Amino acid sequence: MTKEYRLEKEGISFEYKTAPEGYVVEDLSSLIGESSKGVEVQSVYQLINAREKAELEASEGGREGPPTMTLRVIKNTQNQSASMWIDAFPLLSNQDFVIGDIDRDAVVGGANAVHYRTDGLYQGQNVVVAHGGYIYQFIGSFLVEDSAIYNDFNNLIDSIEFIPAGDDNMQKENGDIRSACEAALAYMTFSSGAE
Repeated sequence: MTKEYRLEKEGISFEYKTAPEGYVVEDLSSLIGESSKGVEVQSVYQLINAREKAELEASEGGREGPPTMTLRVIKNTQNQSASMWIDAFPLLSNQDFVIGDIDRDAVVGGANAVHYRTDGLYQGQNVVVAHGGYIYQFIGSFLVEDSAIYNDFNNLIDSIEFIPAGDDNMQKENGDIRSACEAALAYMTFSSGAE
């Protein structure tokens, strides 16, 4: 069983598994610290297996958390492609930990994307998508390729759709630009201001 998760402000939706052995979506945006130079992280979401989350919360003492899926939504202020972004921000993109080749010709939801694998505490599938005014950075960590989370991450990526962003300020700005363009077009179309 899956459920759609819509991020109206960020202009994206995806489906994630809710049962059996489904996930819980956590909004971690309040934990965003100071961004790196040139990077403005707008929001962060984490998907964690519901059973593993309960076990983690019930455990005593320190322990490693389970593999998770993470989405960072970053303002694309420099209007970069996904490939340009991962090169410009190697610390955020984890480029120093890449295993194998980087697929710079990937397409996700009809948008330009980059796909690669990294190694660390867990291995990670990394999918970076450039669309609209954002960079969407998805990271799916896993222990082994035949694990449920590995497959669930791929299904999530395959379900991505871009939706009209619900940012009121952006719509207002676009409306102002549209009005200015319509006025300029009208001015150019007619031979006099009176017409």
